[in-house]
Amino acid sequence: MQENELSIIVRTDHLPNDGKVIKASATEQQRTDLASRFGVISVESFDLEVTVKPITKHKIHVTGHVSGIVKQSCAVTLAEIENPVSDDFEVIYESVADDYVPLKEIDISPDEVETEDLIDNKIDVGELAVEYFSLSINPYARAEGAVFVDKIEPKEEDNPFSVLEKLKKS
Repeated sequence: MQENELSIIVRTDHLPNDGKVIKASATEQQRTDLASRFGVISVESFDLEVTVKPITKHKIHVTGHVSGIVKQSCAVTLAEIENPVSDDFEVIYESVADDYVPLKEIDISPDEVETEDLIDNKIDVGELAVEYFSLSINPYARAEGAVFVDKIEPKEEDNPFSVLEKLKKS
């Protein structure tokens, strides 16, 4: 597995039957790296709580909550604003057989729990939390009271033919 901004690797072959709870907060350097990755001004805080619990020897249930605050630009005024980010997630990891061939089409129901491949008995719960955090950032954040006007009426003097109109009247 590649090293990520907030990598927290959990070995699934040594999990207790009642699971393992991981709580973590990103360091200042990790938050700086995450801000760069997300394209925001800064990540003011980033906290995660993840529970990793075995269902069977080859199937792992991961649930978690990620929260934090991002500083980003208002989509209308470009002013700096802080937005809270919070998301819950649930993923099932399953070991893949040696002869595994991925399917071309995957039908995903919104009510189904996401399923991921379990590779080398390792799950990077830090990266998993980062992915869900990034999906919860508002891409079109607005400052309080900022209103986007999608149509601007041209002023009469902005018309390039207004000069000709004046000549015609004289």
